[in-house]
Amino acid sequence: MKSKGSNFWAPNFPLSPARMPFFYGWLIVGVGTLSFISSMPGQTSGVSVFIDHLIIHLGLTRVHLSFAYFLGTLLGGLLLPWSGKLYDRYGGRKCIFFALISMGFSLILLSQSDRIAAFISINIVMINRWSASFITVLIGFFLIRLIAQGFLWVMSQNIMGKWFDKKRGLIMAISGTLSTFAFTITPKVFNALIEWCGWRGAWLILGLLLIFGSALIAWILFRDNPEECGLFMDGELPPVKEDPIKNSDRVTVHEFTLEQAIRTYSFWLLNINFAFSAMFTTGYTFHVISIGGELGLSKAMTLNLFIPMAIVGVITNFITGWLADKTRLKYVLILMAAASAIAPAGMLIMPSIIGKVFIILGIGIPTGCWQVLNGVSWPRYYGRFHLGVIAGLSGSITVISSSLGPFIFSLSKQYLGQYEPIFIFSIFIPFAIAIGGFWIENPQHKFIQAKNR
Repeated sequence: MKSKGSNFWAPNFPLSPARMPFFYGWLIVGVGTLSFISSMPGQTSGVSVFIDHLIIHLGLTRVHLSFAYFLGTLLGGLLLPWSGKLYDRYGGRKCIFFALISMGFSLILLSQSDRIAAFISINIVMINRWSASFITVLIGFFLIRLIAQGFLWVMSQNIMGKWFDKKRGLIMAISGTLSTFAFTITPKVFNALIEWCGWRGAWLILGLLLIFGSALIAWILFRDNPEECGLFMDGELPPVKEDPIKNSDRVTVHEFTLEQAIRTYSFWLLNINFAFSAMFTTGYTFHVISIGGELGLSKAMTLNLFIPMAIVGVITNFITGWLADKTRLKYVLILMAAASAIAPAGMLIMPSIIGKVFIILGIGIPTGCWQVLNGVSWPRYYGRFHLGVIAGLSGSITVISSSLGPFIFSLSKQYLGQYEPIFIFSIFIPFAIAIGGFWIENPQHKFIQAKNR
């Protein structure tokens, strides 16, 4: 019979978290952030700089490629609730390890997409080159979108949330600072990599780094929760029950099932907020070079905007992380929604200086709010026991919404000749969400009140 230590997935193998001279949760924050960053090749900011190369080598139009991205993202989004069930059943360590390996092979597949399409069209009589190209890139987009946003993004966030309670806002701010910065500078970094070794070589290098780098680190360092390691959340002994009057928004007394969660106003307003932000940001980022040209910016100037966006996102992460631990999450939601209306307003008055400032703030602030709000709200509002399936459904809604962004933007450009109608439409929705945020409540409150009667 194998000893516990010889088990490939045992909590104390290949190292024991309980023997560390510091609280192991801080290491989870580090590796969780690495998983976030490892998802960037499958995020729209990472895909966007490859689009023009795919258009040339696959022989697809911008609308065709956007439609493939829409379908791939939509299919991936529909499977996200399933990924949440896998997380609840098998744990984040196993799921993230295999997700990183799968992501690496998916990028390698995309690096050879034009060659695969040519091979298919030559050897399969019933499929022409256009169909082969569309099918190949559709499969590639489906894989990277499912893995990046379904497994890596959602699961990494959940696993970090299980290690902290009192400091949950702080750790999401720390992780969010690095991942937000990575998100916003990804287009420039990947574009530089493409200029160095070509679009095909860039995807190949990224794929190999995920397989032989990130996946190995994830297996060595990830652990699903502190309890399996003989530890407690925040590195403390089980806390004395907090005063619900002083800390009512941070007290969890009820573990919500998915069925209970979806019957709350908070669940849907949060998801509408995430959905709109994902749709607009994905649409903008996917077509960023084309949009920049319409706004009167060169490619270099367009990509350079991502640097101040990153700075704004980092600052916002720290502020919202502090707010999440000190006050109610509704204020972070209101800030994120209100700021989301600034970017499209700025695009309507480009190429003025004020327009650039609005774009930077309108994308940087929501990006900075995203991880803190998404990472803190689900465990705080609905508990940890069904976290995977609840966050999985939320991720599904977000990913499906993000799939619409690039396609809608491309339709506006193709049939209306410009992106301006999308910008006008995108000003009003986030304002409505911000107003609705004043009525949001932590669903735990009614259980706390019932318990105190």
